[in-house]
Amino acid sequence: TSKFSETLKTLHKKYDLLRVILWFEGIELKKSCNQSIHTVTYFFEYASDETLTEAKQSSLSRLLADLKNKHGEKILLIPIAGNLELASIELRKDKYKISELPVIIIDEEKIVQEEITLEELEQITFELEGYEELKGVVFTKARLSEIDKVIKLN
Repeated sequence: TSKFSETLKTLHKKYDLLRVILWFEGIELKKSCNQSIHTVTYFFEYASDETLTEAKQSSLSRLLADLKNKHGEKILLIPIAGNLELASIELRKDKYKISELPVIIIDEEKIVQEEITLEELEQITFELEGYEELKGVVFTKARLSEIDKVIKLN
């Protein structure tokens, strides 16, 4: 069982690295094609043994599936295990100052760490009416590090 668990974890790491690449490619696609696609990246805890964490993640997963099912091609949904100690994922977590999982990052600038409804998630994602009232309550704006600001300018 232990060997199987380790093999499964290794496989999950490989897929999560591919998901990070997909996230980067999605960002570039939005820039180059001027597409109105929204990247919704969901960092979760892999194989959590905490009941509360599992319940929260299960709820968020269903919510994100509902968002994707309702809005289809407008949403690029990318689930990534955030606790497998992969350097590229740790760098992303550091960039967005993520210290607790689960968390949702919308369009690389909105961070959701609170319980949320589908309606609120849609308001935040599509910046619909009521979006501004949710800022600071349900989500926060990402603060880019100085290095990211320099990279964006170039």
